[in-house]
Amino acid sequence: MGPETTATEKNAALEFEKYLLTKDVQTKAVNYGLRPVHAEVSVMADSNSLFSKWKKQGVAEVVPQTSRMQSPGRDVLQALLRWFDLNIAKR
Repeated sequence: MGPETTATEKNAALEFEKYLLTKDVQTKAVNYGLRPVHAEVSVMADSNSLFSKWKKQGVAEVVPQTSRMQSPGRDVLQALLRWFDLNIAKR
């Protein structure tokens, strides 16, 4: 978070992050095809999850560390926000 973010916004973002990382929310996220970061949440626990449905097509339960995506840098995120403000937010 950069200097353009207020202390209140930073605190709200941190609280939202804590909420998103709870076991219950991570379990629900699996049903939408999102991989959990919570160690106790399995993508294959629910037979109706997208991961279970696509296992025969090669979906892995655990992604090897070498193939994980890197988070975009601050400059990339700011460019995306600028694009959003110019193209979407003003509608």
